[in-house]
Amino acid sequence: MKRHAYTNLTDEEYQNLGKLVKNMGYQSRSAYYTAVSRVTLYGCHAAKHHITGDLDPPTIQWIAARRSAALAHDLMWQTYFDILSELAFPVIASRGAQTAYELLFSELQSAMTERLGRIPTIEQMRVWIQAYETTYADQLAEHRAELNRELRQEVECLSRDEMPEPEEADD
Repeated sequence: MKRHAYTNLTDEEYQNLGKLVKNMGYQSRSAYYTAVSRVTLYGCHAAKHHITGDLDPPTIQWIAARRSAALAHDLMWQTYFDILSELAFPVIASRGAQTAYELLFSELQSAMTERLGRIPTIEQMRVWIQAYETTYADQLAEHRAELNRELRQEVECLSRDEMPEPEEADD
């Protein structure tokens, strides 16, 4: 099954793109978009995936470099989310993302270095922990509610244990 993609171009951009695509040797804009899409998907190995028409080597390298950077970014982001799930989930649930970030900053950096050999920027880490809190809001709320239930049960048990024994009435 074939899928379609659309671009948002002005009429002038659309006409200019059509001329450039023809000058590059593509039969149509669709053939060009397919070539660009396949290089984006497969990187420098796109030629193995039957590109219609040839992109020039610098274009293939440029797209492949952007693809590689995007994949590295996604890997770093996913690794950070995995680490947050392992190390910070209860803290985020009970105290919030910003507090968890401040309390666990060193541990988060160490875990990222251990797993990937590099760490996100401080700003990325701060933004991503907020994104994590938003992404997992339902699970965090559920965990927070469970903590509150457990706390109430403990308080009830303690208050029962500390209550004085009722005195027997003298007849």
